[in-house]
Amino acid sequence: MISNKKILNTTIACILGVSAFHADAALVSLNITGSTSTTAGATTTNDSDASTTSMSAQSDAFEGSNSSYANSRGNDTGWFYSTADGGNNFLSQSIVTQSYNVTNDSNNEQFFDFSFEVMNGSISSSCGDSGYGYGENVGYGGGNCSVGDSAEAEYMAQILFNGSSIWDSQATITADINGSTLAQSGAVFNNANLSGNYLSWSKTSFNIDLGLVAANASFILEYIVSTKVEGNLLDISTGYTSAYAQFGDPNGFSSTNNTFNSRSTNVPTPAVLGLLGLGLVGLGMSRRKIITK
Repeated sequence: MISNKKILNTTIACILGVSAFHADAALVSLNITGSTSTTAGATTTNDSDASTTSMSAQSDAFEGSNSSYANSRGNDTGWFYSTADGGNNFLSQSIVTQSYNVTNDSNNEQFFDFSFEVMNGSISSSCGDSGYGYGENVGYGGGNCSVGDSAEAEYMAQILFNGSSIWDSQATITADINGSTLAQSGAVFNNANLSGNYLSWSKTSFNIDLGLVAANASFILEYIVSTKVEGNLLDISTGYTSAYAQFGDPNGFSSTNNTFNSRSTNVPTPAVLGLLGLGLVGLGMSRRKIITK
């Protein structure tokens, strides 16, 4: 006698037709934008750029001993970075945005994942009373900052799916009369290490579930990264402030590496579920006949 359990399992598998497969997503459009803003004392400069292939924005400002630098770059391989730097009285900021319009290029609804890597980076800020930034009187991590002097460095990273945030990470180091403090939120990177006034991290991989995308439907994915540093110094002749921030991510959207992964599971329609019910009823009747015999 054939096992009813075996018949049941086989019938369910045949009726549901469950399958899973990998399908390619089609990149419809790419736009890379960048902007930089630098202020040293009362002097301010700005720059911006936008492209579908390669973007570069850079600005710097100088006034006396005050200095400010910012740089943002990116290209269509997915590589980009954002840096900001400054000394004494300054404000520097860099922003990079990669925006992709992606289409589910198939006739089936599919689940999409987005895989990316955050590369090595760091932020640091300090102030001291030597006026040079080095020497025996410099307060490492802001220990010898004068009252009213401060330096701050931060990065912010965010991924938006159709305008809604699905991933973020942020860290800020502040140096002042009270020493050096770190504030963090969101994703934490591998080997993140705070040493005095210096935070560094190593390459970290992430995978984000983007959910179910309808057949031939499109979605917009935006990756936004910014670095910002700021210094406030009351007396340039007796003290100094400095800060630096760097964040880069070669996430390889349009490289040969698979960044967007799709998977599909055929969900049974009501009609198919009806057939499943009939099949189960038939199995039940068959079992009764076997027992009667």
